[in-house]
Amino acid sequence: MKPTKNKIFCVSCKRSKMLFESQAKADNFILYNKEEIEEENGKAPVRSYYCRLCGGWHVTSSLSEKTIAKAERRDRQIAAEADRFAKIYEGVDSVIKEVDRRREEAEVAILQGRLTAAELSMKECLDMLPPLRISRGWKQEEWDKWTNRINDIQRKIACFKEFIILPEEERESFLAKEDKTRTEEEMCMAYLNYQTLSKIESLFDEIENDTLKGDKDAVREKLIVCRKLVNKNIQCPYKKSLIRDYRNRIKEKCYRAQVSLDQEAMPRYQIDGKYMKYQDAILYLIKKFEALRPIYDSGDFYGCMWQLSIIEKGIKELPDNPDTKVLRQQYEYWSEFLT
Repeated sequence: MKPTKNKIFCVSCKRSKMLFESQAKADNFILYNKEEIEEENGKAPVRSYYCRLCGGWHVTSSLSEKTIAKAERRDRQIAAEADRFAKIYEGVDSVIKEVDRRREEAEVAILQGRLTAAELSMKECLDMLPPLRISRGWKQEEWDKWTNRINDIQRKIACFKEFIILPEEERESFLAKEDKTRTEEEMCMAYLNYQTLSKIESLFDEIENDTLKGDKDAVREKLIVCRKLVNKNIQCPYKKSLIRDYRNRIKEKCYRAQVSLDQEAMPRYQIDGKYMKYQDAILYLIKKFEALRPIYDSGDFYGCMWQLSIIEKGIKELPDNPDTKVLRQQYEYWSEFLT
């Protein structure tokens, strides 16, 4: 039979494991179920061992002496960690409150789409469990009930990560689905916020580079986009505090770049994959025209057509005025010449 009962959260290996009252029961489980488990999973338990943190016997498929020695070192470290916790916290109750606080932080972070923050809170939470387990005489039912809440958050994080990497068509179909359950609604809300925050963080990275270059117009333009995303697209629990944090980060970036969002940003145009001011865009296209003649003289017809396609797309980006009229005339000349 596949292990389904008497599973507990083992703080030593930080995952659920079967717990047996005695070595005899653990060994009997291996004896009578080994073949069936191996057939289903590809591997099976081969030995039992006593876990001093769980106060009972587990089974494992590993016979490696290195693995056994590593587990023993880990348990000794956990015992030492328990002593350290006793010095940091006044009592076990304060540790429990701290673990619950970080668990709640992780749960809120998931709904806000802050996956990295949720994983960090859960890591801190799990790191506190081993010493807590041996610092208090827990009843097994009490410990299982308490750690199940933590397992639920881990499952939510795992489901969220799976949802993010779904094929786009499948994910969009799920988002458009009607009559969603509460869990499905929470998943959709988390993902939409994840998208929004990812866009903001990506823009923040670009703003950092633009600040180093001294490109104030680019900084101002991108910060205005960030402000719109923060004010209109963040929809989640405790959104006021999240919005406040992002507004403060926007203010910090304004101060660092010495820009004001009250000033209107100069329009910028995407030419050949780069955003440019109007004057820079005109000069860039002129240089492309100047490069056409030597490319043509070298006999590189396809190189000429490639340059001309860049010029064509660039002209379409620019406003209709006397400057661009001249560029269009040049484009038409070369287009006819090459065809």
